[in-house]
Amino acid sequence: MGGRGVTFTPTSGTYSNVVVWMHGLGDTADGWASMMPSLGIRDTKFIVPTAKSRPITINMGMPMPGWFDIYDLDEDSPEDADGFADTSKRINAFIQAEIDKGGMGHSSDPEEMMHVQRFLKTIFGQ
Repeated sequence: MGGRGVTFTPTSGTYSNVVVWMHGLGDTADGWASMMPSLGIRDTKFIVPTAKSRPITINMGMPMPGWFDIYDLDEDSPEDADGFADTSKRINAFIQAEIDKGGMGHSSDPEEMMHVQRFLKTIFGQ
């Protein structure tokens, strides 16, 4: 499913926003986690997952945390459809968990989160 991630929930336990922060290639949640509280965004739950380690073709096949493989930087190069699908499923699982709880700490419309899921399906094709 991926590496260890970090989640910050307001101490009150309620929130009206959810941010899923996805790090860049080769990084981890630990590289960003300390920044989340310093953003000062109130009433917000931060979910900071770590991508699973996978061989990255453009980096000579070296395994590193990545949301998908990168074959080449040429705009005509193929894309890692399986990697996009895995990432989409993982991010959608975070969103679905919030919907199942009643949507962002029971203080928001779950329909908004379902809209985000539809958007992700458009981007990632899942």
